[in-house]
Amino acid sequence: MTVIETLDLAPLIPLREALIQLSLDGWSIQDDGGIIRVNGSILTSPLEWAGVPDLEKYSSRRQAIGVRRGYTVSVDTVNGVWEITDLPEILPEQLFDSEQLADANKVWERDTSALAGLHLDWRVEIDLDPAKAVSGSDVAQLDVSWSASHIDGLFANDVVSALTRLIPKQGRRTFLALNGREEPAIFGAVTLATLQGLGDTRLSINPPNPPLPGETQIDSELTPSQTLLVSGRFEQWPIASKTLSFAASATTWGAIATSTTEGELEFFGYKKVRFSLPMTWTDEEIAGAIKLRSWAFGEISPDRILALRQIISLYNEPPFKFVEEILSSSETIYLGLRSTAVIEAVRDARDVETRTQQAVQQSSQASVDLAKSAGERVIAGLAAVGAAAIANVTQVLSFSVTTAILAFICGYFLAMLVLFLLIDFRAVGLPIKELDSETFVHSSFVRPDALAEMTSSPMVRGAKGLVLRARIAISSLYASIVIALLVTVCVRWAA
Repeated sequence: MTVIETLDLAPLIPLREALIQLSLDGWSIQDDGGIIRVNGSILTSPLEWAGVPDLEKYSSRRQAIGVRRGYTVSVDTVNGVWEITDLPEILPEQLFDSEQLADANKVWERDTSALAGLHLDWRVEIDLDPAKAVSGSDVAQLDVSWSASHIDGLFANDVVSALTRLIPKQGRRTFLALNGREEPAIFGAVTLATLQGLGDTRLSINPPNPPLPGETQIDSELTPSQTLLVSGRFEQWPIASKTLSFAASATTWGAIATSTTEGELEFFGYKKVRFSLPMTWTDEEIAGAIKLRSWAFGEISPDRILALRQIISLYNEPPFKFVEEILSSSETIYLGLRSTAVIEAVRDARDVETRTQQAVQQSSQASVDLAKSAGERVIAGLAAVGAAAIANVTQVLSFSVTTAILAFICGYFLAMLVLFLLIDFRAVGLPIKELDSETFVHSSFVRPDALAEMTSSPMVRGAKGLVLRARIAISSLYASIVIALLVTVCVRWAA
């Protein structure tokens, strides 16, 4: 049973609130493939600047650029301390007045303390790492974020299969927006959620819904570290969220369709119909796609897909708005298909049991009959040997005639041994030997483990043991008689 884990998102709230305030103050906010980059102007030098409240603990890099007459002075933080990293290739006296020249010379000598004395237009750029919000907590660390524009770009082509590009090689992904009120939606191994839409500050890492096409490497072990943050500009999140929902809805319908080509779906049921995928999806259609996926892939059963195709093929207009009607009608078809399948499965299981009993009976009876036949031949042969011996003792038959009779009997048993090894040896075990292959070929509704259990039951093992003993006993008996008679004949001829 998979344990549902949770990720505490409370430390992200100060980050979200600070970013919202910076956006209102005119700062530039962008996502650079995992790091949120904010850029804005400050009125003092970086040394005197107090920073942005609530952002310092998320900061991974800070850079300040001062501009004077088109020339720039760059400073960066190294281990939390500002250091000068770039100076213009020009003399200080060419940029600054005499009252600032002393401080400018110190700056040109890489003395950061003199920056406060220069009149520069400062702009600060800060890289924020949301993963630092949960480092050191009891749960796994939050992964780096994807930009909303990057997600949106994934769906530029081939909308039906594009959602699978978001699936990692193992596990699942949960896209979390810092801003927005969309309700969480789960499509296969992809979850869309927003911090405000969660209702609280804990995100549940639930087991995924049935996978989308192409999601073949989803592990059952899920960890919060597979949560990805969708940050970027706040106005981009609704676009990315809608794009993901549109693509997931299209993928759901594409998985149910008989075939998909050039943005069109083909359903082949009672009739053959084709529908074009919508360019945009309404909230009602997205909710319908979620219900459709839940019902169609809630359990492993091709009959559900077949029932849906039968009903959808009756529609003359696009079916995307009629999910409730489709599911209601498909349920009836599905129950009928499952009833037939249950009957077939029961019949198939009974056929397997009957076939197994017949194979056991045939092999057992063949072993008994063959043993009786061999016994009768041995008794008859031994009677002939005894008669020849008595005739030889009473001198009714001559020595040479008796020897010839014994040689004939030896040849007879040798022929019986050869025929047994060539024909009867295989024929006696043929029904039980072919039981496994025949059962697996002709049993479509019985599980392989159930078939293996039937074909390895004590009754079958007993029949196989009986066949083996019959083969060994009859072969040994014939061989012993042949050797004994052959030795006797050779001794008599030598005498």
